[in-house]
Amino acid sequence: MTDNTRRAYGSAIAHYLSWGGLLPATEKEIKDYLMTFSHSHSLSTLAIRRAAISSWHVLHGFPDPTSTPQIQELFKAIKLPLCKSKEKAEALPISDLKLISRTLLKTEGLSAKRDRAILLISFFGAFVRSELVSLKVSDLKWHKSGLLITIPGSKADLEGNRTTKAIIYCDEELCPILALKDWIEAAGIQEGYIFRAINRWGAVSIKSLSPEAINMIIAKLGYTKGLQFKSKLSSHSLRRGLMTMAIEAGASFASIKK
Repeated sequence: MTDNTRRAYGSAIAHYLSWGGLLPATEKEIKDYLMTFSHSHSLSTLAIRRAAISSWHVLHGFPDPTSTPQIQELFKAIKLPLCKSKEKAEALPISDLKLISRTLLKTEGLSAKRDRAILLISFFGAFVRSELVSLKVSDLKWHKSGLLITIPGSKADLEGNRTTKAIIYCDEELCPILALKDWIEAAGIQEGYIFRAINRWGAVSIKSLSPEAINMIIAKLGYTKGLQFKSKLSSHSLRRGLMTMAIEAGASFASIKK
């Protein structure tokens, strides 16, 4: 080991300990540590810190918690495009997602129903703004088990099939399908764009929201009282939140990528 490597490893171990990590470490501690800094540190920096912790365990005769399949899958997931944004978005915790959804459920008016549908569809469908504003009623296929959404503008494959996203029913408080149904029925939308502007008199436009309007709606929800989340809320935050939830549930890199 060169002097430069030794210094880099020493600095990495010091950072891990200052974060509150313990040595020897568990797989969960390593996962929490890497996820904490995945949005603010480069992949190369995380790789050095992982290697330093691995080296410490090998040198001291302990099992290496950084080489488990779960940690390997985590590193693959951190490389995904949805992990990266110019703003280095922080992941929205599921507890805060529930709080925002619960608050909107208690709020009267069409805007609350629309915003809740945008929030939950964005989170569980990992949609980007351009996809949300392009969604039409004709892109939806309702099933007993869930909802199939054809991605607007996606190219057909050799068999003529376009890209789709499948969303399943879940707990009513967080169910994106029920939230979407609630908005569509309340707004009286039978065809055309799904997410639309609402004027001061409560009339629903026939035109779609703009990507900028989607961003403003999501950002406004980030000011809901009681949130642990302190950063600016964005669509990146929602997609990172889904990724974090999937990793914690043991999802594989391949399934997260899909």
